[in-house]
Amino acid sequence: MVMNNKRAFYISIIFCFLISIKSLYSSSLNEECLTRTQIEILIEEILNEKRISRYLHADLSSRSPLKIKCNEYIKVSYNITYKSKKILITKNEIYDDLIDIRFKGIECENSEIVLFFDFISKIEGVGILGKANKKNNQWHIEILKEVLI
Repeated sequence: MVMNNKRAFYISIIFCFLISIKSLYSSSLNEECLTRTQIEILIEEILNEKRISRYLHADLSSRSPLKIKCNEYIKVSYNITYKSKKILITKNEIYDDLIDIRFKGIECENSEIVLFFDFISKIEGVGILGKANKKNNQWHIEILKEVLI
């Protein structure tokens, strides 16, 4: 069962990779359509999604503050909170409870934004593939796949 979950997760990652390649050939607006504020709000929405928040354990002192890995979209200087506590965004990978969130396949058309994301928590041993859709200034988060890694 675990092997099938891993295989499904890797297939999902490959699917997102293919979508990412497609987006490279799309208009350059895709890279510019997500503002800093939109990214900050989106990360907070992702973390508040119930199937993701159950892995955060922000109430434990050992997990506070939450730590997210810095990447091309999530910058160290960003101001992101979870349950009114500021999140540490870091390049330092020494933390056991470091969370990795990656955006892929970003599509922007007028005021609508659609993207896929990976949420990986090594300490919890979970990988989640999700889809985020911003329409009418509201983000909607959908979990597509959740696997133990």
